[in-house]
Amino acid sequence: MMKEQLRIAALCQKIGLAVESIKALFAGKTLTANSFSFFSPEHNQKFAAENIKLRIEKEPDNPNKSRLNLNGMNILEWFSVKFQEVQRQFGVNRKLGINKNKGIKM
Repeated sequence: MMKEQLRIAALCQKIGLAVESIKALFAGKTLTANSFSFFSPEHNQKFAAENIKLRIEKEPDNPNKSRLNLNGMNILEWFSVKFQEVQRQFGVNRKLGINKNKGIKM
């Protein structure tokens, strides 16, 4: 249980939450805000969210695991959706691959 709490706390810190906010989440509170920019370590960029409801919930399929939910969605999934939206906005619809001999291919 403690390892799981440390994992969630580390994620909260990486995405830009203050210590007081992290403590409130662990106390079972839902954080609300009109807007906030969350940093995605996986995509190395910030994504803006509006009408925020952030809380820690149990994984539906594994009650021993927790997840950070943003407006009812796992925040890691939310980051992926936002990243795909940004890619579509800029016309990037193909994944970049790396060719060992020739560098980056498109």
